[in-house]
Amino acid sequence: MTNVGSSRVFNTLLLIALTGVAVQMYRSFLLVPQFQLFALRVITMFLEALPFLVAAALLTAIAREILPSPRIVQFCRERRPLGLPLIVISGFLLPLDEVRLPALFRDLRSRGLPTPHLAAALLAIPLINPVVVASTIAAFPSKPELVAFRFLAGLIIALAVGALLVAWTPPERNAESRKRTSPEEAHPGPVTESGAPESGATMKARADRVIQKGLAGFLMLGRFFLVAAAVTALLQSIELPPALGQLRAALIPSALVATGLAYLLAAPAAGDAFVARGLLTVLPLPALTGFLVLGPMLNLRNTPVFAQILKTGHVVLLHIAVFALSLAAALAAALLMQWTP
Repeated sequence: MTNVGSSRVFNTLLLIALTGVAVQMYRSFLLVPQFQLFALRVITMFLEALPFLVAAALLTAIAREILPSPRIVQFCRERRPLGLPLIVISGFLLPLDEVRLPALFRDLRSRGLPTPHLAAALLAIPLINPVVVASTIAAFPSKPELVAFRFLAGLIIALAVGALLVAWTPPERNAESRKRTSPEEAHPGPVTESGAPESGATMKARADRVIQKGLAGFLMLGRFFLVAAAVTALLQSIELPPALGQLRAALIPSALVATGLAYLLAAPAAGDAFVARGLLTVLPLPALTGFLVLGPMLNLRNTPVFAQILKTGHVVLLHIAVFALSLAAALAAALLMQWTP
């Protein structure tokens, strides 16, 4: 037997042994009531979010096959005041999950979209889309004002930050964006994610790609969601220190914690409403409005994407603005809901 063959056999046996140990540990943990409750909460959150994660992955895969019309990008380049709101609400026409932001970023940048409009699109599209609307309604069926407020606040923040970046971006940098040649202008017809022209595309080939990308997207979304759900279930299951236990009565500290959690957990927008509902035992509802607004727009996953398209100073400005406006949204939600400790 060759060294390669021996290595594979050893790795296989090691994997089987580790799997056996993990199964035994899991069975032992199942006898612990706290772990049973923890596992039940994670599974419940995942099953509730499952239809929306699947829908987000499939719609994203379909949207990546039917690329946005170059006329939209041209409109945004030529009529910047009207182009900004158009690109912000484009999530309803092009529902993409935030996991696909790098591919979206490459596509829009190759089409010559001005940098401020690109940043506004990356803020808004993960939040302002029909799948996220539906999942928020499902998670909070008795709170229509929360659903409406979430998306209105997200729309305002994306527009405000986009306008701020328009004012701060040098005209010559936007001129460079306008001079870029888009893949459609150089190669009429469908293009691939890398910008190369796609030849002989058939319906079957497109359907196969949609299924493959949809499955890959769902697995990625599911992984991120399970991490966020596990942290949420852990916070629900353990006895919190007295200082954290009093957060529900303090709006500003709880809003700071909520927005910080939203950034760190980076829960997929298609299911983050169920995570937020799980955090109701720890944080008040107005503070969780900040969680719901900030999470899809700004998190650990998309900060590197913004760093690719903006200067360091603009990245810092964007983060400060989004965090500050999300905190303001939480305070406004408290007034709207007439919240009292």
